[in-house]
Amino acid sequence: MFRGSVAVPMATVVLDFDSTLVPCESLELALSRSGALDAADRARVEDITRRGMSGELPFRDSLEARLALARPRRGDVRAIGSELAASIPADAMALVAWLHARGAAAWIVSGALRETVLPTARRLGI
Repeated sequence: MFRGSVAVPMATVVLDFDSTLVPCESLELALSRSGALDAADRARVEDITRRGMSGELPFRDSLEARLALARPRRGDVRAIGSELAASIPADAMALVAWLHARGAAAWIVSGALRETVLPTARRLGI
């Protein structure tokens, strides 16, 4: 973008996906709905997630450990992605629309499964 003869960089805003843009940890939701987890496994998944979020576990180790407990089916993950896209808070929708109206770029950052993030990105026009 230009103002007079001076180039003004376009603003870029990066939005976190899990528990920020959408109201939960999408991988935990996918794993809990896989049907393969009992209460003890769900508690282990939550603990692994907490340890990963606090930096006690590297992201890759956290992801591998959670996926080892239950393998979510692609169809279930896609359904969760659609559900999460439908649950985007109105204020998040308004924020992204406001950013776009001002020429700012909006991006989503996430370690979530791609199929859970893409429907939200599409709905937001990101």
